[in-house]
Amino acid sequence: WIEDQQGTQKEKISLLKKICTKEKITNFYDLGANYGEFSAALSSKVTNIFSFEPNPNVYACLEETKKLYSNIKTYNQAVGIIESKQKFYYNKRYSGGGRLSEWTWNDKRYQHFNNPEFYDFKNVQVIKFLDFFNKTNNKEPCLIKIDIEGAETKIIKDLSDTLKLLPKWFIFFESDKSSDLKQLPGQLLFKQDHDLLIGKI
Repeated sequence: WIEDQQGTQKEKISLLKKICTKEKITNFYDLGANYGEFSAALSSKVTNIFSFEPNPNVYACLEETKKLYSNIKTYNQAVGIIESKQKFYYNKRYSGGGRLSEWTWNDKRYQHFNNPEFYDFKNVQVIKFLDFFNKTNNKEPCLIKIDIEGAETKIIKDLSDTLKLLPKWFIFFESDKSSDLKQLPGQLLFKQDHDLLIGKI
């Protein structure tokens, strides 16, 4: 169905493809990769893709996606600003929304998934993304997509000093707090609804 629809995130993916092509992006970091739609779509535009997905059910799908693309590396881990082991809470009937704290859907569109028996958790390894980034990106042009249910700006702030050393970088993430931008590195390059693109060109 996703292939027939040509994806579920067409507009966002189109924007990121243009950036990767025009700016000659080397590394794409997909934080909260889900089943790998963004990773797959950008695989022909970049050299390396690093895809993180802690949800065990969705990660199984991501692994199947990876088999079709030689430059995607997958990690069944969560990302954060401190290395630790934590409980990752997810909904067995819906692939989105998983996070490192207990939750239920407030959005009326998804409240039929709120049956307690649909929720589960898994103990996961949380890696310090800054350390991983420093090991894998040698001052190369990069794009980072972050969709980790509210912890996006913590990751970005932790990266700030490292990003200052790069000639070019882009981060695409979701936030509904305009105040966040004042504390983040780079400049605002694109904003639509809650989707933001910041970067340094």
